[in-house]
Amino acid sequence: MKKIVILGAGLQGGIVATDLCDKELSPGERDLLICDYDFTKAKEVADRLGIKAEQCDVSDHDALIALIKGSDVVINCVQYNWNIDIMRACLIV
Repeated sequence: MKKIVILGAGLQGGIVATDLCDKELSPGERDLLICDYDFTKAKEVADRLGIKAEQCDVSDHDALIALIKGSDVVINCVQYNWNIDIMRACLIV
């Protein structure tokens, strides 16, 4: 089973999560986690799709590393200015 972490629960992250939960679009078993700085947003998407949610501040490098450790895929749906920091965290794990 693939562990997939989606960073960002806004419009883009919500659509990505929805598509990954659609068995016709994305067959196979997966463990999905959606994360956002605003836990309410992440929980709203997670509750609608039956997946897990967590609060995550991507500016907290150590917390981000702990969150994505052990994941098979990290999908970045947060603002572009965090791309380099998120890529660095992914390279570490």
